[in-house]
Order: sequence, then C-alpha cells, then structure tokens
Amino acid sequence: LKRYEAGTIAELEIDDQVSYYLLGLSPFDENLNSDTDNSDLVNSVQGLIEFCYQRAQAYPVVLPLLGAGMANLNLEESEILRYLVSAFELNKNRLRCDFHIVVWDKQKDLVPIDNL
Repeated sequence: LKRYEAGTIAELEIDDQVSYYLLGLSPFDENLNSDTDNSDLVNSVQGLIEFCYQRAQAYPVVLPLLGAGMANLNLEESEILRYLVSAFELNKNRLRCDFHIVVWDKQKDLVPIDNL
C-alpha cells in the first residue's frame, strides 16, 4: 500500500541490453481507484524525459500512450499522442535517445497519425 507521487520512476535492469522504467502516472484514492488529471500527465512525461536524459544511454525507449488505459484521464487517445509528440518537440535538447510510442492494436483506429 505504499504510494509514490505521480512522476516517480523505478528502473528495473534486466540485463546489459534491457531495462524497464516504471513510471508512476496516477495517484490512487483510499479505495485504490486512479484519479489522474492533466497535470499528472505533464509532470510524469517531463520527469520521464529528464530521467531518460540521464539514464537511457542512447538506447531507444518504448512507451505506450500514457494515460490511455485505466488512468481515468479524460483525454482521447489522439490527444494523448499529440501531447507526447509536442512534449518531445519542446524538449528536443533533452533527448539523447529515440522514443517509440506504441499504440495497442485495439486503439490503432482511434489514433490517426496523419496530422502529427
């Protein structure tokens, strides 16, 4: 039941080639229901960018559409993708690695990439 603030990152090093970064996005209430707002997404993504700037060592980072699942973030998948792309553009001087955004198969029709 230990809680961490949104934006907290834990690193799990699997081997010399693979590490997982677990990003805390959603605060939970006393019933363990997530309650995410836009500022949680903004702070978490910025924290991820800074973390990867220091720790990713130029390895590519693969991430899902953060907040598109059970985070209860009231944004459409396409809005989340646009935000992620704009956050990376605004922080391009802090990017030392490639970011690959994964769109799950069930969401692919909800996320047009034509106008990015």
